[in-house]
Amino acid sequence: MDLICKNCGEVFCIPSRREDTAKYCSYICMGEARKGICLNSGKTHFKKGSVPWNKGKHDYSTSKKGQEITEETRQKISASKKGKCLKGDHWAWKGAYAGYRALHIRLGKTENCMLCGSMGGKSRGCHWANISKNYADPNDYICLCPRCHKNFDLGKIDIYIGRSK
Repeated sequence: MDLICKNCGEVFCIPSRREDTAKYCSYICMGEARKGICLNSGKTHFKKGSVPWNKGKHDYSTSKKGQEITEETRQKISASKKGKCLKGDHWAWKGAYAGYRALHIRLGKTENCMLCGSMGGKSRGCHWANISKNYADPNDYICLCPRCHKNFDLGKIDIYIGRSK
């Protein structure tokens, strides 16, 4: 039996047992019809006079956009945030079990190699090398260019920074 889709208007074939229930040619058309999108007429399936769910609600994301904040307000916001969610207190803090990316974010960015002084730049970058395999200690890292980092890992360069090896 051939029917016309209520959403897109295409003719589709169905088994005779579904002729009383079939309205749409596919799950996609059925989903679009449920969302209120009607491809056939360019109109929606919402009834005239129905009130949108967000009618009269205040949009806070754009209401304060572009407004200047006074220095006094900045100080109040800063004071209210001090001491909250610092490292170990935050639910997502992993400490020594942090991943590669998190450790590098903690260390920050630098461009000069601490051994040869060469500029890393975008193409070469800075490699953070751990000195004594204590990965949780941010003071246990040095910035090396790729060449010096490779030589350090191969044992060709010994680095002693105020500690015995």
